[in-house]
Amino acid sequence: GLASITAQQLSGAWQAIVLAAVFPTIVANVIQVYAQHNVDANKAAVIYTLEAVFATFISVLMGFESWSLSVIAGGGIIFCAVLVAQLGGRRKNV
Repeated sequence: GLASITAQQLSGAWQAIVLAAVFPTIVANVIQVYAQHNVDANKAAVIYTLEAVFATFISVLMGFESWSLSVIAGGGIIFCAVLVAQLGGRRKNV
């Protein structure tokens, strides 16, 4: 049980958490903030909106998720919504 966990195991667990979660999150956010300054706001919005689609695709590639009708339909719905928002939402100034 929990009583049998040693200090060395606990230290190793915290190191793993820092290396696998905290460090990549910080690096990703720094890159995101830097790159966002160089991208048009509309393009940045598309990238942010499609984040769930990209994450699911990577999850499938890594074997954590499998293709299914609901995965494909969900990604398609998100993608279509982004297209409608970006292409259909433009109005002429009157």
